Amino acid sequence: LAAFRRHTFLDRLHVHTGSQGCSSDLLVSSASTCVSLAREINESQGEGGGGGRVISIDIGGGVPLDYGRDDDHHSVESNPFQDYAVELQKSIPKLEEFQIITEFGRSITGKCSFAASRVEYTKYAADRRIVTQHLGADSLLRSCYL
Repeated sequence: LAAFRRHTFLDRLHVHTGSQGCSSDLLVSSASTCVSLAREINESQGEGGGGGRVISIDIGGGVPLDYGRDDDHHSVESNPFQDYAVELQKSIPKLEEFQIITEFGRSITGKCSFAASRVEYTKYAADRRIVTQHLGADSLLRSCYL
């Protein structure tokens, strides 16, 4: 509360419960706790209180990706994003008073990614073929890809 009083530029809270293996109950509970804190901050500022006010909340984490299924797990019968939104709205009254930001990255792109590269050179080391390629320093680092 004190940070929002001192720093008027603060206007968002962020919580990242997890993105894989977390139940929707845990994600909704985490978001609810964050919304409660946002409301407490805003109430402590009062009308025109001069401090920062929470206008948006990043609820992070998101819908887990089921790597074991071949389909994209989005259908008319089952849409995990819609299900999550409904659970949030049912569990958190007046949620719409805040701008809600989500981080569904992996569950959206995990099964539809594409990477293009070129091989710079190859070598053998300890009977293993090693490839140096231009794909990025954060991609394909594990030895199972070598």
